[in-house]
Amino acid sequence: MNSDTIGQPDWPAIIAAAAQSPLGIIALIIIAVSIVGYFMLKHASEHYRFIAFLLLFIGGVALGASLVPQLDSNLSPESNGKLDSHESMKKEAQQPAQPAQPAQPEPNISSSGQNSTNMKENPNPVIRPTTGAKQEPNAKPEVKPATSTDPDPKPQNSSKANTASEQQPQITTAPLIEERIREVRFNDRNSHCARPKEINWRVNAEAGWLIDLASIQVVVTVKSSQSQYIGVDNASSDGFNLIGRLVNNGSCVYAFGTTVARDGRGALNVIAKFREYRPALN
Repeated sequence: MNSDTIGQPDWPAIIAAAAQSPLGIIALIIIAVSIVGYFMLKHASEHYRFIAFLLLFIGGVALGASLVPQLDSNLSPESNGKLDSHESMKKEAQQPAQPAQPAQPEPNISSSGQNSTNMKENPNPVIRPTTGAKQEPNAKPEVKPATSTDPDPKPQNSSKANTASEQQPQITTAPLIEERIREVRFNDRNSHCARPKEINWRVNAEAGWLIDLASIQVVVTVKSSQSQYIGVDNASSDGFNLIGRLVNNGSCVYAFGTTVARDGRGALNVIAKFREYRPALN
């Protein structure tokens, strides 16, 4: 803050600076609540007005505490610069020292002007050991093609081709299946005054066909009150049995050797549905 603006404080700047810290935000909230409370309790008792003044005072102290770091940073730029230079020197001291590069050996410079000219044009020549023959400082290394000692070299792609041929899936054709849905109906009815009758209906697969056991479904269409449908028995791909029991309702009444009243006839009707399959004929 400059001395020219001390008489006229810049409230938006002060509020923005205070809002940069949690303490400043709390202080602004306390001040706002205290001002509103003061005007609301203007005609209240001294006790409530004292509480509003106390909150306003605490908010002012907190606002000043939140602005102290901002004022210090604005009033002492030189100290900040010294701290930054000190931190930079500290970081440089913490960095590991780079190893010194070994000095490059000076090349043998001949008395001819041509060698001296090459040394001036190439300040960092590549030094190669001499083996009898004189080498040029800027000469490029000769690249020789690689030679194989195998008398019968094989192409490198042969193994990849064999692997690719081995990984190719073998295409097999599954045998075709012919299937159909069959429906077989059974019904039976007991006679009057007859004893209970056991039902055992047999369902056989037709010649050359097999029964899918998981597809067997039995629907009971007619059943008297006392009769029973028990279920599927002795099931295989060649056939299965349907088990039940016929029981009449009530009993017959006889008088003087004649039937005076008859009972209800037991009845049971079922429908069996299932899938048959066989290899398809070519």
